[in-house]
Amino acid sequence: MVLGGGMKQVHHSETVKQDDAHASPKARSKHNPFSFFKPVASSLALLSAVTFSPMILPQPAAAQDAAWNNPAEEAGDFSYWHLSFGLGLGSSVIREIRNVPLMITDVPIYPGDWGSAGPINPDLSFASDVQFGMYLGLAHGIVFNGGKTMAEFGFGANFPELSNQQENNGDTWLWPVMNERNYEGGTGDTLTYVRGYGTALTYYYIDLDPDFVPYAFAEIGTSPENSFRISAGCRIGLENYAANSGWDRWDSLTTYKNYEFTTLITGMPYVSLGLQSDLGTDSDKSFGLSAYGGVKFRMLNLPWALARQTDMFFQPAWEFGLTMDFCFSPKAGKSELWW
Repeated sequence: MVLGGGMKQVHHSETVKQDDAHASPKARSKHNPFSFFKPVASSLALLSAVTFSPMILPQPAAAQDAAWNNPAEEAGDFSYWHLSFGLGLGSSVIREIRNVPLMITDVPIYPGDWGSAGPINPDLSFASDVQFGMYLGLAHGIVFNGGKTMAEFGFGANFPELSNQQENNGDTWLWPVMNERNYEGGTGDTLTYVRGYGTALTYYYIDLDPDFVPYAFAEIGTSPENSFRISAGCRIGLENYAANSGWDRWDSLTTYKNYEFTTLITGMPYVSLGLQSDLGTDSDKSFGLSAYGGVKFRMLNLPWALARQTDMFFQPAWEFGLTMDFCFSPKAGKSELWW
């Protein structure tokens, strides 16, 4: 059919040429005024066919499958929620507080007791303080770069004082860092600070009040393998401290007075290594374990009136621990791409 059409076109062309040979020049010029544009139109038609035919004509099924199943194209950007629960050990960012005012250190003897009244040692050291605690965090994150990179921002609360271990004059116990004074002379010395059975002491300590630290954090990480993750972040915490004074009698503390002391804003850069696993096939949930470590430092000190009368010394504090992670992505079936 194509070949016949071509022959017909050639025959028609020859007929035109014969007619034109007997026609006048004026008649020949009026016969086909657009004949000059025919080569240009043919070239444009050929160029259009070469350029646009891949978009118009259907592609092979194998090519379509390769494009649709490309993980990098399929993954895209999506969001998730991250709930974490952790246990950790850490030291105090406060190293020492010197010259604590008499309003705090001068505690009278317990009513009805006998002994000599007097102020307690005004210098309080946190150098041996080790805290064991837990924390909870909730973050919202996004995944990008084909599921290999994640970024998070969230909030949490740190409870650093499930137990405190500190040492004072060879006596180690799981109470807040404190200074004490034996006013009944249970050990034979009315000015000793040593605790003992049957003694009565006055005390003061400076500690977190309330006993938790709210914080915000940001984190970015990568997952070179689907089950392994490495990340780095920074946590900003708000630590409020109060002074408490009173009596240590029969191995229990009785409060005399409380005082507002200072508020610290702290920062802690950290690194984390984790393993993650999906909860079921094509699950939008995953569970993991990670270990973290960081160094905490004081960013800002906001002292109350009594704290401004003291000399406060700070130090870099270490912290490390283990975390259980639970993640949920609204984009079902994608969790294997991000951890």
